[in-house]
Amino acid sequence: MIISLQPENILIELLSPQEEAFKVALADFGCAQHIKGGARRIRGLCGSTQYRAPEVSSKHRYYPAPCDVWSLACIYFVMLNGSPPFEDTYQCPYFQLVKCGNWQQFWNSHEHISGRFIPMSAKSNFQRLLGPRAIHRPLINELAQEII
Repeated sequence: MIISLQPENILIELLSPQEEAFKVALADFGCAQHIKGGARRIRGLCGSTQYRAPEVSSKHRYYPAPCDVWSLACIYFVMLNGSPPFEDTYQCPYFQLVKCGNWQQFWNSHEHISGRFIPMSAKSNFQRLLGPRAIHRPLINELAQEII
């Protein structure tokens, strides 16, 4: 589990310009944890507030895997929109829109500010990954199966 995924921690090396082949590596594992024998709940603040899942900011124990999915969703959003979806998870009005399920206003606000149109397929993928409740987010291995 990484728990601190953000664009700055993703390293990309071009292997072959002709074949557009890349090697991707993750860096900055200050918060990473190796969990043996299945899921284990942890506690503690990790990662930048713009990419941190809401449960990480709570004082309760949480499962790290859904937090990584939240962070991936935020990175996906940056790739689509050019900026993070939230300034600070709990304090940001955009997070409150997500928490209440007001996706239309969330998208309208971001598209108005950025001037970029985000396709509906990208929006639905993002919404699926960014469930405000960790239990509703897909797991990394489920996402990998969809890609393959």
